[in-house]
Amino acid sequence: MPFFSFKGVDAAGSDENGEVAGASEAEVLGALKARGITVYELCSQSEEKQKPWYLRDLDFGRTGISAAALADLSELLSALFRAQLPALEVVRVAQRSASIPAVRKHLSNVEYALQEGSGFSDAFSSGGLKLPPLFCAFLKVGEASNELAITLADVATFYRAQSEFKSGVFAALIYPAILIIAATGLLGMVVFFLAPSLVPVFESNNVDLPGSISALMAVNEFLAAYWLPILIVSIGLILGGVAGSQSGTFKSNLQHLSLIIRPIRNYRYLSETAQIARSLSLLLSAGVPLGEAFEELEGIFKSGPLSRCLSDAVQYVKHGGNASDVFEKDVNIPVIFREVFKIGVEMNQLPDLLPAATQTMEHLAKRSLENFSVLLTPVITLVLGAGIGYLVYSMMGAILDINDVAF
Repeated sequence: MPFFSFKGVDAAGSDENGEVAGASEAEVLGALKARGITVYELCSQSEEKQKPWYLRDLDFGRTGISAAALADLSELLSALFRAQLPALEVVRVAQRSASIPAVRKHLSNVEYALQEGSGFSDAFSSGGLKLPPLFCAFLKVGEASNELAITLADVATFYRAQSEFKSGVFAALIYPAILIIAATGLLGMVVFFLAPSLVPVFESNNVDLPGSISALMAVNEFLAAYWLPILIVSIGLILGGVAGSQSGTFKSNLQHLSLIIRPIRNYRYLSETAQIARSLSLLLSAGVPLGEAFEELEGIFKSGPLSRCLSDAVQYVKHGGNASDVFEKDVNIPVIFREVFKIGVEMNQLPDLLPAATQTMEHLAKRSLENFSVLLTPVITLVLGAGIGYLVYSMMGAILDINDVAF
């Protein structure tokens, strides 16, 4: 059944937007009207995808959900399904328990969709939140196998691990960011306060300004004269970056550029291979055949560095080949994944062996990022320290010049 994106207002005048499944526009409009939503824009997902990226709506991440929140929601849904409650009652209880307004609104839309006869996975995918494709794929697998409680528990574990991993990444990069912010603040104080306070002393004695003070004052005057255009250009670059990030070409070019830096390349291959391994393990454990599991992963990781490898694996499996032959050809794929996959296929124990390899790759990815951070921090410290040292030297020289002028 096709999905439609809509925009509208509810009876209270609040904005309503999201996605909903329906056989036709008339059916979707009727269902939304029954929910008290007045629709002023409706288009199918295929029409939306055909628009150029600069004409698409920018959500700035407002409709997404964090990995931690998704793990919490999955755990709650798993517990409710384990209690053998009907799907409609599960959604109602989860809605009352949710602490995030966007999640409550999403679950309210899911409740309406279930009442209209949609399946649980379709209703959940079209509730309004921007859910990860992998989460939606797991819901479909769980619903098809009638094992939603078990599948959602595995999904919760997956996104909990992802949340902890992202927290580790943030912690590793926060110190270099603090250094840069502190240095920028110090430079601003020198440019806007200290340097201007020294200028009158030299001017009152008809003495030329030292080169360092002249340079700082030139920066001061430039920023004072052109702060508005600079602000407009900065905002334009930010908005352009956000808009461009919705373009597949832009994302692809940015990802290829990031692969030039060796530590980032190692981290990306390790982290993405770990995600693929964990996802593959969950899909296989849920009873999905290997070929179909690779097709699911191909669609989910289509913009990642392993997209070509996954496409080749799908074709190999379709023609009766062994996907391990494809992985062996890509030297960027971690050795542990290649070996575990090969052994798992030969022993028919792939779902049991992949989790251990996943944990190892996640640990290696985290350590790779930490090593990069350990190297990056002293480099930034040395560069910023040299710059600050030069400023201090320049200011001290200017102060000594003032003493010469005074006496």
